[in-house]
Amino acid sequence: MSSGNKPEPPYCRLYRSIRQRRDIGSTAKMVYSTIANIIRTSGKPYCWAGIRWLAKEHGVHTDAILRAVRELKMVGLIEIEPRPARQTSRYWLGGGVRETRTEGVRETRTPV
Repeated sequence: MSSGNKPEPPYCRLYRSIRQRRDIGSTAKMVYSTIANIIRTSGKPYCWAGIRWLAKEHGVHTDAILRAVRELKMVGLIEIEPRPARQTSRYWLGGGVRETRTEGVRETRTPV
């Protein structure tokens, strides 16, 4: 899942600060790494990563991805903008600058 003409690297970075966390599971760490990689390569502060695509990408069931996303949200590593009618949600990494879709304003958040 790459954006524009930039090729997606064949790997994802998993930073030590995420790798060593004990409050999230390994699937959540992989999902975080994938979301962070998409955001990093797209140049946008968010990404649209579908649950089914993430499950296929990681070779796990969609239920495992949903649990991982809940874990990441619960500990503040990601923020989620749910969308209606089974559309793909938009994900931001926790903290930083986020532009809200409905209000069109930029808001600054303290990094997690």
